[in-house]
Amino acid sequence: MITYRVTNTLTGKFYIGSTSNFERRKKEHLNSTVKWPFQNALRKNPNVWEWEVWEDGSDDPILEQALLDMWVGKEFCYNICPIANRAMAGRKHKEESKKKMSVANTGKNHTEEAKKKIAEATRKRRTGVRMTEETKKKLSEINSGEKSPKFGKPVSAETREKIRKGNLENAHARGKKWWVNEGKEVKFSVECPGEGWKRGRK
Repeated sequence: MITYRVTNTLTGKFYIGSTSNFERRKKEHLNSTVKWPFQNALRKNPNVWEWEVWEDGSDDPILEQALLDMWVGKEFCYNICPIANRAMAGRKHKEESKKKMSVANTGKNHTEEAKKKIAEATRKRRTGVRMTEETKKKLSEINSGEKSPKFGKPVSAETREKIRKGNLENAHARGKKWWVNEGKEVKFSVECPGEGWKRGRK
């Protein structure tokens, strides 16, 4: 899998992604007309971006997911979705399959049952993958020294306060686990909420 990070050299903000074909994916980004924050910024000034690429032998977006876990929701990161979903990366559908999918999706929305199945499959893909030592090393290199998105960036008092509050929330949540009952209710606590609850999530 090829993992990439696109950084705006004027603002320091970046986008993280992965692909099986980097040149094709780069062209898709440059030619995209969607109105997401990253694409808007890329269209506005396409010549101020630095493209960094890392490649490993994995078929899963392990490095991308590790970077998303670290950066999604932070002020420097353009990514909105916290999950790296590349289950079909590099694979091609047969023409017959394409027609069936087209017919199945025309004018229809996913049922609640289908949505649950999709969410469960996404959760399994995300939690079932473990980082190799090589991936951990790359992750460390990407986020240290001059390659770190925070390198040389002044931190405002407002940002310092956000970090402080985030650290307090993390300390409060430390040791808590997810619990689920037969009714698929979910609770987040240190101890088991009671009879009928077990470790897990929806």
